Amino acid sequence: VKGDQKDDTQKVNLRECIGIIYGPMTTTFQRCVSIDDPAWSCFSLLFMGRTLDLTVSGDLQVRAWFLGMQHLISLHGIGSMPMMSEAQFIARKVQYKLMAVAHQNHLVLGRYLLERLRAIAKSRSASDPTSAQTETTKTSCFAPSKREKRCGSVDNGTVGRLAELKEKALQLQVSLATRTLQAEVASMLLKQTAASTDLGAVLKEAALDALKRRCTNLDEETSRLSAEAEELGPQVKAQEKTERSLRKIQQKLEDAESRRQSLQLKLSTARTSAEASSGLKTKSSSVEAEATRRGKELKQRIQDLERQLCEAKGRYSETAIDQNRRQAEAIQTAERARLAL
Repeated sequence: VKGDQKDDTQKVNLRECIGIIYGPMTTTFQRCVSIDDPAWSCFSLLFMGRTLDLTVSGDLQVRAWFLGMQHLISLHGIGSMPMMSEAQFIARKVQYKLMAVAHQNHLVLGRYLLERLRAIAKSRSASDPTSAQTETTKTSCFAPSKREKRCGSVDNGTVGRLAELKEKALQLQVSLATRTLQAEVASMLLKQTAASTDLGAVLKEAALDALKRRCTNLDEETSRLSAEAEELGPQVKAQEKTERSLRKIQQKLEDAESRRQSLQLKLSTARTSAEASSGLKTKSSSVEAEATRRGKELKQRIQDLERQLCEAKGRYSETAIDQNRRQAEAIQTAERARLAL
């Protein structure tokens, strides 16, 4: 497959192909100034709005590719173009080869064939007028002529000359028959080509046929689906009713689940509050017992401190009295000493 330079390969779906044509017939080939590949090695796959133009090298390869692709398209494609038989393919290939030779001589195919026939006729008439007249009247060279019968008594040189001329006449007759067959094939192909010159109209007709078949298939499919839908109508209604019931039950289950979750949340909160309140009561009782115990301890301590204070007061009063007495004695002593002085 010859693609552009950026992407050497292309992928196409043969299910979208509407036909195949042999030779450089599409506008893509026609726009080319010069085609490197010979015309008999070209063929094109036709799609809606585009073509895929291909070339294959070799007689056997192009035959296998074209006939094989044509068979696949007839099986999987959507077109209705007439298929080309192997004989028609060979005749068309011969036509393209003759056209290539004619173009090399700067002539069209019809003009080239006429000139070749005239040249062959002239060369025959120039070399052997008798054999040329025999070929133009389409008589056989194998039948012995009167001249050959009269020449039965000639010498060996004359016999050899006659055998040589007979062989040459046979070759010319075979060549003329071949050229005549090629000319008939070419004229037949030219008539077919003239009858189908409007390739766009053919493609349009093929596309319309494909679309009609597709629409027919779609209509049949629609009718079948409509019949099935009518048959399945009661079942669909019952199914819809069941689905609505299931949705209602599902909604009720969801509501019950949400209420259960909210009640479970409330229960957890109440349980937590109860546990917290029981903990507070236990803690308050223990705090109260501790406070009572500490109050008793503080009261006992106060009593001890009061007793110690009373004892300290008693001891302080005795000490103060003794100290006052000593101070008084010291004062008196000092007074007497002053008086003595």
